[in-house]
Formats: sequence, structure tokens, C-alpha cells
Amino acid sequence: MPLNSEQLAQKVDYLRAINQEGMLDRSRIRDIMNGGEAAVKALLGDKMKVEYNQLPAPNLFLTALERFAQKLGRAPDLKVDLINDKDSERAKKKSEKLERIVTSYDKFNKLDRQLPQAARWLPGYGFVVWTIKHRRDRDGNPYPYAELEDSFNCYPGNFGNDQNPSELAIIRRVPHGILAEQYPEAKQYIYAQNETAQESAYSVLIETTERQGSWANSTGQGKVVVEFRDKEGTYVFLPEIIRL
Repeated sequence: MPLNSEQLAQKVDYLRAINQEGMLDRSRIRDIMNGGEAAVKALLGDKMKVEYNQLPAPNLFLTALERFAQKLGRAPDLKVDLINDKDSERAKKKSEKLERIVTSYDKFNKLDRQLPQAARWLPGYGFVVWTIKHRRDRDGNPYPYAELEDSFNCYPGNFGNDQNPSELAIIRRVPHGILAEQYPEAKQYIYAQNETAQESAYSVLIETTERQGSWANSTGQGKVVVEFRDKEGTYVFLPEIIRL
């Protein structure tokens, strides 16, 4: 049964609440994993007396992170086992065909570029998120597409014993143009200038969402978009127009 606005608000608020403790360190973790001057300040504090350019740490950070990401971010060797364990020529050909299909999916997904970035985030945040969507090739045929999400913006549910949360909220700013291209029927809301409307149930969220830029949106401009996912489906909404 589809969720209404009140139920969505409650679920997203719950996911934000259970991730609140980790949120206190997320900005610091992001700075450290990105390396450079921000990483040095995050580790040594803003009151360090030594000038940043006099420290060898930035280059060490960058070198260590690159090597670490290269090791963890290497695409695994693909091997598809024989179907039904039957050592026949037909089974071998079928397994080889599946390997070629999966290899093509990985190539279209540019997995070789996504994995090193995921390897940077995993030690800091403790998790990485891929959302599985679909795209179409030149002939119009759909294929699965794995899109890496910025862990900084993700609020997973309880991991449980199987380490597989059943709920996820993603809260981020999306540039107006990209959002309007994805949802052309909602242009009037996307370009409306009411991001800080006090009557919104999410006014605090809208006002406090970072505008300094992120991995996927370097400008930090745009609308705050909330994406809620569970086993029943995906809900995408502009929190500024939800009022309880």
C-alpha cells in the first residue's frame, strides 16, 4: 500500500534519528577521506600553529588514499559457475555467455571508476550505497545500471544480522536543470523559489542541508530532494512542499 506524506515524513525522520550519532562525525570523515588541507585540519584541529604548506601530510594522505583505493577498488575477477554443475559443452557455453553479459554490464556501468571511489568511502563511513536503476543502449534496449551514491547523504535503516538494511533515505541537493530534466512534469515546483518556507514540515532540513557542494553536485545549488526506498518501492519528493 503506497505511503502518504505523513508516513513518509515519519519514516525519513526515523532514519535520520538512528543515524544521528554517526552524523556528528560525517563531515570530519569526509574531509579526511578526501585528503588535502581539510584532512590535515580534521586530524590536527583548526588551531594547529604550523602552516599547511609546511606539512608533508597532504601528499602522504593523497598517496596513501590513492594506493588504498586502487587495492580495494579493483574489479573482482568474474567467474560464472557451470549451470547445475553439469560438465557439458552446452553448460560451458551458457556460463561463458553469462560471463560476457555481466562483463558488458560492468563496462556500461563504468564499474572500474566507481569502485575506487567506493573504496575511499567504505573505511570512513562503514558502508557504501549503490542504487540499481536502468538505462537504454543505442538500440533502445534496457540494461541494469548501478549508480554509486554519496555515503554522506545516505541514511540506512538497521543493518541487522544479515547486514542488509530494508530501508534507505537519501537527502541531497540536486541542480534545478537536472531535476527538471528528470521530472519535466514537476517544473513549476522545481523552479519555485520557496526553499525556506517556514510552514514546511521539513523547513529545518531544507535550511541546514549543506550548500558548499558535494561529490555529485559541486555547486551546492538546487532543490533539496528526499528519496526513500524500501521493499515496496521508491518515493521521491521535494520536502519543501510537504506540510503536515
